[in-house]
Amino acid sequence: MPRPPLNSKTGYKFTRAYERRWLRKDGALVTVWLLRFRGAENAAYYVRDIVDLSAQGDVRQRAVAGIPGGRSIVSTAPVNGPDSAYVALSAASAGDVAVFVTVAGDQQTAVAELTESLLVSEYALL
Repeated sequence: MPRPPLNSKTGYKFTRAYERRWLRKDGALVTVWLLRFRGAENAAYYVRDIVDLSAQGDVRQRAVAGIPGGRSIVSTAPVNGPDSAYVALSAASAGDVAVFVTVAGDQQTAVAELTESLLVSEYALL
């Protein structure tokens, strides 16, 4: 999932990051990233590129309601085989900040809904 990009002449001009992880009672692993860039354009490009790269393979994509440019991706099968978890990613940018939420858990619908609701709450704080 998203990692802060390297600062280079052709990079996204990443400046700061915040990451928070927790394990829910149902066993789902939740991760929230807030990444700051030098300029809104860099944040938007990074969200676009990470979501496009993550959207390859057996995934379902959709827009996140209420967030301009917000996108959500969920695996259509457990990642790494039948004993693994479903993984969902929701992302958006607001100004020079990119917000990413990932959840890995047992149920496809639950992880998708959780990433989207957390993205909406984090986005509202920006």
